[in-house]
Amino acid sequence: MSALVQHFHADELAEHPPELHAALASTFGNDTQVLEKIIVKDLYMKLNQHLEQYQTKAFEFSEVIFDAREKLRLSPRLSS
Repeated sequence: MSALVQHFHADELAEHPPELHAALASTFGNDTQVLEKIIVKDLYMKLNQHLEQYQTKAFEFSEVIFDAREKLRLSPRLSS
């Protein structure tokens, strides 16, 4: 995972999920959604959150990242 972060500057692109999706898609094509799901699963594990709501509906990478950012912003324990 750290290799992906370094190669795609994902730490910077995380502020702009559509651009991160485009960067991944330009390299990995049809496998992009698999990588995005791995990224999201790892992120939510670090946030001690559950992903059930995204397992029952269509997966939209940007929406999930924006939701995780909001959870982080609202959680005093995680944002400090």
